[in-house]
Amino acid sequence: MKRHGMFLIELAVAGVLLLALTALCVKYFAVTAGQRQALDQRQAALCEAGNVMERIDAAGWGDLSAERLSKMSLSPESKLALPEGELKIDLADEDAKPAAKRITVTIRWQDNEGRWTQPVRLVAWRYQR
Repeated sequence: MKRHGMFLIELAVAGVLLLALTALCVKYFAVTAGQRQALDQRQAALCEAGNVMERIDAAGWGDLSAERLSKMSLSPESKLALPEGELKIDLADEDAKPAAKRITVTIRWQDNEGRWTQPVRLVAWRYQR
């Protein structure tokens, strides 16, 4: 039994299978890299929100005004890590004894496709001493 040309057919089939597996691996690594970047951005946003909340906590009670808090912005590092990153700080007076203010820090940014991601939000209550 002669096998003229079988080697070439086997080689072609092996090449097609190798190309298919390579394409699947490239797609897998691309998805994994995208998810890793999204996770890194979320972690950067959480750290920035915590830092902003610490700066607010360091301010005196009299310095807690919506006007003053609206002047705060993201750090230069966060601006690089979070594309189109936005910082929003809400201040609300609470009816409580002693006097209290609810502070909400929200950070949002866009993903690689230009869609807004789910924002990071921290809420704290500050009481007058």
